[in-house]
Amino acid sequence: MWALRLCLPDVLFDTTADTDGVHARLHDGAEFWATISTPPTGPAIASQGGPRRLVDELEAAWDA
Repeated sequence: MWALRLCLPDVLFDTTADTDGVHARLHDGAEFWATISTPPTGPAIASQGGPRRLVDELEAAWDA
C-alpha cells in the first residue's frame, strides 16, 4: 500500500473483506472511480468510470 501511495498520491483507497471476497474502491475525490473485487473463487473483477483509467494506473504502479 505504501508503494501504491507513492505512485498514485492523489488516489484514495478503501478496502473491505467479507464472505464475497476482498473489495477495493479507488477514487480521486472528484470524478474518477474504480472498484476491484476478488471473489473466493475465480478471477478478479474490475470496473472503472471517468476518463482517467485508475485500474490501469494501479496495475502499472503494482508492476513497478
